[in-house]
Amino acid sequence: MEWLFILAGIAIVAIYLARRRDNRHQTIDSEPLAFDIPIQVEFTTSSIISETEYTRPRERDPTNPDLPLYDPWETDHLRGIEGEIHVKVEAQISYVDRDGQPSSRMMTTRTLAPWEGGHAILAWCRGRQAHRTFVVDRIREFVNLSTGEIVGDVVAHLREAYAASPAGQVASAFSRHEAEVDIMLFVARANGHLSPKERHLILTYLQVNNSDIDAPTSVWANALPPDSPSVNKLKSSLRAASALDAARREMLAATIEAMAPKRTNELTRVAAATVLKALEPPPTAG
Repeated sequence: MEWLFILAGIAIVAIYLARRRDNRHQTIDSEPLAFDIPIQVEFTTSSIISETEYTRPRERDPTNPDLPLYDPWETDHLRGIEGEIHVKVEAQISYVDRDGQPSSRMMTTRTLAPWEGGHAILAWCRGRQAHRTFVVDRIREFVNLSTGEIVGDVVAHLREAYAASPAGQVASAFSRHEAEVDIMLFVARANGHLSPKERHLILTYLQVNNSDIDAPTSVWANALPPDSPSVNKLKSSLRAASALDAARREMLAATIEAMAPKRTNELTRVAAATVLKALEPPPTAG
């Protein structure tokens, strides 16, 4: 008898599940259930705000009315961007940020860097007592506080200030002596590292040949390229160095010889010997 009760229970459960499934799959023409609630949904794009259209409320900083309550993130970190220059200029600017908030700021520029087809400035903002970035195209007025000049072309002005600075003059010297620097770095780093003595020899060569530049040794050291030249670049630099006047070629050879004394490692000696051979003046005809 027990199996009859089991079969009856299974049948009841199956009927219940079947009726429940039928209720879930009612057709559109069927009568709605008593607890169904009709809902009307309308879609519109008028209330959708894009990211570029979003603006914060234009509240002002209660401690400094010249500044908005919040600064939006204008750019990425302006660090290590190709073509950047580090330049210090005291300035006052009128600025409109990406949220349309106007502000007046006193700042000290730190870096000018390419940014999205234009340029951006990393600066120390006195009002915020923190670093901020500013897109040059959003600067409405730029006043150099050291000269009182109202600057028209901000990028050109900062480039001129950089060129006149010790860092800019040192960078220009490295550009003029690019071939010699490549050759000296090739020899110095032949063993995989640059020793303090080798660094001193390279910097001394540059400072002696640019005695008109008044810049601390640290500025010269910071301008040293981080890597050795490629093989193709070294060949090009050797060809350029062979055209140097005799006095500079002799000074370069003396610097390289000082990098490779008898007790130095084999790699440095081989590199020095190779370079010195290439620097030898061609034999005169006759």
